[in-house]
Amino acid sequence: MHPTESRPQLQKVLVSSVLLGILIFFIWPYLWAIPTGIDDSMITARHSENLARGNGLVFSQGEKVLGTTTPLWALISHWIFYIPLNSTGHGVFLCLLGGVFALAAIVIWSRKNFPTSLPLSCVMAFLLCVFPSTGEAFSMGMETGFLIFLTVLLWNSLLFTPEKEIHWIKIAALAQAMLLTRLDSLFLLLSISMSYLWVFRERSRKPFFKALGAITAVTLGWLIFCKVHYGHFLPHSMVAKSGFSSSLGETVSQLISQWVPKGAELLRLGFPWPLRFRSILQILYAASVLGCLFLPFLNWRNLSKRERFQLLSALLYLGSYSAFFAMGKAGIYPWYSHLPCFVWFGSSLPIMLREFHKTHFRVVLVTLSGLALMIQFLVFLGLYQRGSTHLSNLQLGEYLRNAPCDSVMLEPIGFLGFHSKCRKVMDLAGLVSPDVLVYRRQGNPGWFFEAVVKKKPQFIVLRKGEVERNLGFNVGILFSSEQQREAWKKLYQEVSDELPWQKEYSLYRLVPQG
Repeated sequence: MHPTESRPQLQKVLVSSVLLGILIFFIWPYLWAIPTGIDDSMITARHSENLARGNGLVFSQGEKVLGTTTPLWALISHWIFYIPLNSTGHGVFLCLLGGVFALAAIVIWSRKNFPTSLPLSCVMAFLLCVFPSTGEAFSMGMETGFLIFLTVLLWNSLLFTPEKEIHWIKIAALAQAMLLTRLDSLFLLLSISMSYLWVFRERSRKPFFKALGAITAVTLGWLIFCKVHYGHFLPHSMVAKSGFSSSLGETVSQLISQWVPKGAELLRLGFPWPLRFRSILQILYAASVLGCLFLPFLNWRNLSKRERFQLLSALLYLGSYSAFFAMGKAGIYPWYSHLPCFVWFGSSLPIMLREFHKTHFRVVLVTLSGLALMIQFLVFLGLYQRGSTHLSNLQLGEYLRNAPCDSVMLEPIGFLGFHSKCRKVMDLAGLVSPDVLVYRRQGNPGWFFEAVVKKKPQFIVLRKGEVERNLGFNVGILFSSEQQREAWKKLYQEVSDELPWQKEYSLYRLVPQG
């Protein structure tokens, strides 16, 4: 074989090796965190498990409360619980499922943007994989990987398909799936629609509006079903998290202004060094990303319509999403903003890679790559050191499962609610517990004690030392007076056995009355 003929084959081998390396690099840090995954993902997992067990799409048996904001993801993943595994096995399976969708989306997005250049597609895939929070948020059971997968398919259908071959029925189905996966996809769909109508003004709008009508009809049908069956239009967890219905939380501007001071404070506190550096690096990386993403707009006139559409859609998505949270309390904004930030970064990345020959693009991409690699390494160290907390979640869940536990009150609810299998979980954050949210909305010191006296759960889980400090995680002041604390001690007794999870949590059992 002539040496020149072996070059394409050698290139394929090298590219395949790089893709395999990306896959391993993307997955390996998070294997340490299995089997508990991310707390929010376990909330949907419990909905899926109840659905598989015939209890309906609910968090607690016997209650008609839609607590998950991701009903389609619960429907898709519920088949996992037909497999004869323990809760740990189901957790591992769910984690890997989210990662598979995320990786598929990244590979498809990269190859579609660089169909004739395997090296560039590998570089794009690598940068998307090491984007801060990509692995943590897109895998480990989260529905975000599936949502990104749907987003990429929708975008590719509009960007890379000739106008006459666009199948609007398929596009409407993808858009509908995005809305049922997570309702805040509405901002993304609106941004895509507005950008499409403006950038591709010469195209026929009739098929587009037909698809839009189909999406609206199905969405209204789903909302009507929720109102009739559950008694509310929106998932209760979405209502509880919204600052429009709660006195808790901060505005986006307050949160952003606190990022740097909080990062500096981490350097002075007794946190593990990996967590301290990770905080600072993420601040630097976020600043770099926000700065570099404006570079493609400097070359706006030379961009193709496809590139303009992609950039404009992503920018409108991030802007509308941020504006929505800025109007009210937005304590959850930094967590959920990773999706629009990822979409914005992924939309600008192909343009920056094509302009890599220019010095400013080259400097930005090299800097981002270096910061991303350091963050990914520190993520691994942070997850490795967090293993004791994950183990405590699993051990406490197993203890409650063997108690057995009929009702428990706690926060957060994901890990322990999933692993304990308690029939009824009362959520101190109010995400799946409307009756508890009534007290939480009042915001009065001691609302926790009032809810406890009214509901009297069999068990209560608090973090170690919270009763003594009179301050609960995501709860606030537990008791408004010393009299309330004394009354609490008569109602609940701490389980004082020597148990492995007691360094992390305190478990209280209702004292039998009379």
